[in-house]
Amino acid sequence: MAMTHPTHADAATAAGGTAPVRSPASPPDFRAIFEASPSLDLLLAPDLTVVAASDVYLRALLAGRDAIIGRHLFDVFPVDPSGSAAAGATDVRASLARVLATRAPDTVAAQWYAVRRPAEQGGGVEERCWSITHTPILGADGAVDHILHRVDDVTGFARTGDGSKAAKLDGAPPVDAAVIVRAFEARRAEVQKTHELEETERELLRSEEERQRLVVQLRNERARLNLDLTAQMRAEAALRRSEQEFRTLAENIPALVVRFDRELRHLYVNRQVAAATGLPTSAFLGKTNRDIGMPEQVCAPVDAQLRHVFATGQATTLEFVYPSPAGPRYFHSWLGPELSASGSVETVCAITRDVTEQKELENERRRRMEELAEAARRKDEFLATLAHELRNPLAPLRNGLELLRLGESDPAASERARAMMERQVAHMVRLIDDLLDVSRITRGKLRLRRERVELAGVVQSAIEASRPLIDASRHELTVDVPPGPIHLDADPTRLAQVLSNLLTNAAKYTDPGGRIRLSVERQGGEVVLAVRDTGIGIAAEHLPGLFQMFSQITPALERSQGGLGIGLSLVRGLVELHGGRVAASSDGPGKGSEFSVRLPVAEERAQAAAAPGEERETPSLPPRCRVLVVDDNSDAADSLAMLLRVLGYSVEVAYDGRQGAEIAERFCPDVVLLDIGLPKMNGYEVARYFREQPWGKGMVLVAMTGWGQQEDKQRATEAGFNVHLTKPVDPGTLKALLADLDERRRGPALAAPPRAP
Repeated sequence: MAMTHPTHADAATAAGGTAPVRSPASPPDFRAIFEASPSLDLLLAPDLTVVAASDVYLRALLAGRDAIIGRHLFDVFPVDPSGSAAAGATDVRASLARVLATRAPDTVAAQWYAVRRPAEQGGGVEERCWSITHTPILGADGAVDHILHRVDDVTGFARTGDGSKAAKLDGAPPVDAAVIVRAFEARRAEVQKTHELEETERELLRSEEERQRLVVQLRNERARLNLDLTAQMRAEAALRRSEQEFRTLAENIPALVVRFDRELRHLYVNRQVAAATGLPTSAFLGKTNRDIGMPEQVCAPVDAQLRHVFATGQATTLEFVYPSPAGPRYFHSWLGPELSASGSVETVCAITRDVTEQKELENERRRRMEELAEAARRKDEFLATLAHELRNPLAPLRNGLELLRLGESDPAASERARAMMERQVAHMVRLIDDLLDVSRITRGKLRLRRERVELAGVVQSAIEASRPLIDASRHELTVDVPPGPIHLDADPTRLAQVLSNLLTNAAKYTDPGGRIRLSVERQGGEVVLAVRDTGIGIAAEHLPGLFQMFSQITPALERSQGGLGIGLSLVRGLVELHGGRVAASSDGPGKGSEFSVRLPVAEERAQAAAAPGEERETPSLPPRCRVLVVDDNSDAADSLAMLLRVLGYSVEVAYDGRQGAEIAERFCPDVVLLDIGLPKMNGYEVARYFREQPWGKGMVLVAMTGWGQQEDKQRATEAGFNVHLTKPVDPGTLKALLADLDERRRGPALAAPPRAP
C-alpha cells in the first residue's frame, strides 16, 4: 500500500481517534482528538520538544501533561549512558534524525524499557517491550512541521509462555528465537493492518472534507444565485415599472413619441402618432420611416440625426417641414439615447411637437417688427419732409412781407405779393388739415357728414380744386362721366377731397405735358372712379405699401413734388369710411399708373329734404361792437387786432389769461376771441370766470385754438364758449362770423350763452 505524507489531520486520525464531521461554522478540535487517541502517542516539534501527548501515553508514564509538554524528548526520558537502555535511546535518536532528513516514516526495533507500575497494580517498576514508529507531518512548504512519536507495546509477544522474558533484548542471547519471530510477524501484520485502516480513515476524512467543502461551495453558490436571481427579479420589476411609466407618460403628453432601434425601425409609437397620421400603431412597428412612406426631404435629415445619436450617444434636436394638402407643417424633434446595461445606445426616443402655430406667430412677429421698422423709417422720412414742406411757404411769406413794406407806391406789386402770401398760407393750412384728418381717421374720431349727393357735382368740385396744378403742368385732362345721375350716401366735401388728392398726385408725378384721365363707371351696385395718368409709374414692390402712412411713390430727395406722403393714406381712410375700397395698379416704372375707387351706390328713391342743421345761437350785438383779443402769441394777437380795427371794430388786446380778465371787466367787450393755451389762466378758466360775472353772461366767447378735435370742441362748450374755431382762422370766416353777429344785433340779447357748434 502506497504511503503518503500525513498532515495534522492525518496525525489525529493516526492517533486512533475518529474525526468528527466538520461544519463550516465549527472546525473540529484536533488537539482533543489527538489527546483521546487509544495509542501511546507524542507529538514532537522538529527540535524534539513535546507539544502534545495522548492520555494513554500519560497514564503509561504515570505523569501529568504539564510535566512533559514543552520539554525536550530526552529530558523527559533521561538515559544513563552506562545503562542497558542506552542503545535503545541511540536508536530512537537516529530514527528521529532520519525522519527529519528524509521526511519519511521510520521504525525503531523493539526495546525493553523500565516503566513505573501504577500504585493500584502494586507500584514499583515493570519492564515493558516497546516498538516505536516516527511519522513526519509536513507543512504547506513541504518541510517537516511535526513528528508523530507512536509507541506500540509488544511485551506480550516478547515474553515466553511462563511469563519470563523471551529474550535479552539488550544484547543477551535469545531464549526462543522462533517465538520472537512469530511475535514480530504477527505484530507486523497488525501494524500493516492498522496502517491500512488509518489510510482508509484518512481517505474517508479527506472525502468527507471534500464533501463538506463542496457542500459549502454549493451553499455559497446557491446563495449567490439566489442573490443574483433576486437582483435580477428586482431589476426586471424596475424595468417593467420604468417601461409602464414611460408608456403612461408617452400616451398622455401632447406630442408624437416614437422609439427606434439601431436599424431605425419603429419599436413603439404613441396614440398621438396614430391620430396625426390616421394609421394604426401596428402600421409603424418594425418599419422604417421610408417603409411608411415619409417624404424623402423629411426622411433624409431625420434618419441622419438618428444615426448621429446612435453613434455618439448624445441627444440632439431637429426641426423639419412636413408637406401636407393644407399647407406645410413645422415640427420640432428631440432625439435622446436610451442606454443598455452595458452603457451602449440600445434605442433612441424621439419626441416631436407640431410647432406650426408657433412658427406662424414668430413669422408674424418678425413681419410686424419689419413693418414697425419700415413705419419708423417712413416716419423719420415724413418728419424730414414735414419740416421741408413747412419751411417752403415761409420763404415766399417773408419775401411777400418785404415786398409789401417796399412796394407801398406800387399797388400792383403789393397785390401780387398779397395773392402769393394767401396761396402759401392756404398751402400750409392744407398740410395741417391733412395731418389732422389722418390723425382723426387713425383714432376713429373723424365723422362723415353724410347726405344724398349726386356724383357729378362731387367730380366737378374735385376738378376745380386740382385744375390749377393740372393747368400749370400743361397736362391734358379727360373726364368721362356717364349720362344720368348717380347718387351716393356720402360726405360731398370728403369725397371731393379723395378725388382731388388722386388728381393732384397724378399731376405731380407726371412730367409736364402728360395725360390724365378721370372716368366714372357704374358696375351693379357700385360705382368705380378711376384716375389714370402717363406719369412715372410704380414699381411692383412698392404697390403693397402705397396706401400706408408716410408713403411716397419716390423718395423726397429724388423727386420733390411737395406733400407729406399722407395723401394716399388719407384717401384710403376716407374711402373705407364710406364703405368703399381703393386700389392701385401700374405696369411698372415709366408706364403710368391707375388708382380706382369703388363706392356703394345709394338706392334710387325720392330725395328727402335735408333736415335743417342746428343753427348757432348767438346773442345780438349792439352797434359798433367791441372785441377783446386774448392770445399769448403777441404777433398773432396784434396782427388780428390790426385787421379788426381796419374792419371798423373797437379792439383791445391781452397777452395772458389774467390780463384778459382784468381788461374785460373794464372794457366790457361784446365778443372775446380767446386762445386756450394761455399763461396764468388758461382759456377754459377765463371763460368760466366770464360766465360767473354779471357783465359776462351775454358775451359771445369764441375759442381760437390749435386744438381742433371733437373732444376739444366739447370741452370748450362745457366751459361756456359759443363758437370754436381752429387755428389758423381764415380771415374770411372771422369776418363772416362778425358780420353775422352784426346782422343779428337788432334782436334781443340772449340771457344765456349758446352751445358751440
